[in-house]
Amino acid sequence: FTDYHPFLFVDIICIGLSYLIFRFLAVNFVTRKFFVLPIIFLVSLRVSEVRETLLSPNTIKISMVCIYVLLFLIYKVYKHKILSANQFFILGIITAILLFTRPFDLFAISPIYLLILYYCYNSILKVSNTSLIVLGFSIIFVPIFLILYQIHGYNFSDYYLSSTQIGFNFFGDFIKKYNIYISSLIYLDTPVASLLNTNIWIYLYLPSIVVLYRVQNYFFIILYFLIINYLYLYSSYNDMLPSNFIKYGVIRYIVWTFPFMLLIIVYSITHIKHYKKNYIKAL
Repeated sequence: FTDYHPFLFVDIICIGLSYLIFRFLAVNFVTRKFFVLPIIFLVSLRVSEVRETLLSPNTIKISMVCIYVLLFLIYKVYKHKILSANQFFILGIITAILLFTRPFDLFAISPIYLLILYYCYNSILKVSNTSLIVLGFSIIFVPIFLILYQIHGYNFSDYYLSSTQIGFNFFGDFIKKYNIYISSLIYLDTPVASLLNTNIWIYLYLPSIVVLYRVQNYFFIILYFLIINYLYLYSSYNDMLPSNFIKYGVIRYIVWTFPFMLLIIVYSITHIKHYKKNYIKAL
């Protein structure tokens, strides 16, 4: 229907699935009221640069739904300390998809894999479950690899090559990270090129960890630090600069975190009110 966006329907499906998974996780912790969660989801993505990211052709939507599926698997591990056979199969599929679409995401969300390995170590070692992971991975990996090889030969990913050449700086350039997330006035003359100034509500995210620990919501604590880890690692990418973070839409790399960041903020605020009411009653 459109030459500009050949993956329109794929992207619509990915965003729709992302919301459904977001809703499934949210109703278990925040609210079951139908109208609240769509508002949280949409408000978190309201910034024009984010909307443009979701509307333009890129792999961000595929990455988003894949990471949300992994969060769903972490929730299952959190609740039951085990994954079903189908979920091991899905784990293999998601890993293969990310390998071809956004390989750095596999590194950035690697703590999810470590948590699954930690809690499901004995289950993963079972031949049946290991075979399901390999089967799920192979179903995606083999055909896509063969297609790309037929088109491009061995050099089938200019994206991998360019990312490697651009490189990462994981343990330095903290001023750049500060500019990207907190204030862009050091590198630029505008205050609205940083994450906090673009999404004012994110100021409430960091202190929300105090409430999460107080109410002992360990799933949200895990999610909180997964997001922090992801933001830090992606800000280490040399191509993520204050000058292009907002202006040229590099903010798209971290878009999946916004709905869950706002969800955690809403959850924390509601529990602050809860403790305030209890305190007043006690007086």
